Amino acid sequence: MIVRLVVSGGFAPVPLPAREVTVDSDELSPADREALHASIAAARLDRRPSMIDAAPGAADFRTYDLTVESSDGPRAIRFTDTADPELTALAGDIQRIARAQRDKTASD
Repeated sequence: MIVRLVVSGGFAPVPLPAREVTVDSDELSPADREALHASIAAARLDRRPSMIDAAPGAADFRTYDLTVESSDGPRAIRFTDTADPELTALAGDIQRIARAQRDKTASD
């Protein structure tokens, strides 16, 4: 499974993690692979529309463009950090796993 997350927007003075990350589950440790799959399952992407707009009046929010390519085919969704806890948790998990993978590669 290939997971790509692109982050845009947000409050300008607050630093963002990497604006774009790609994670290949085949390259992850078994624990990280399991965590990624569990987070994707918890977010129920197959039951969501491809775009979830921000709450009316919301400002300075981040927008996430998420693409998951799996054996079931690709699934793309755009959401903001006001969408819901499962989606924002998934975005955080992807960023954490990508950061750990990058740090491991840098130390090798």
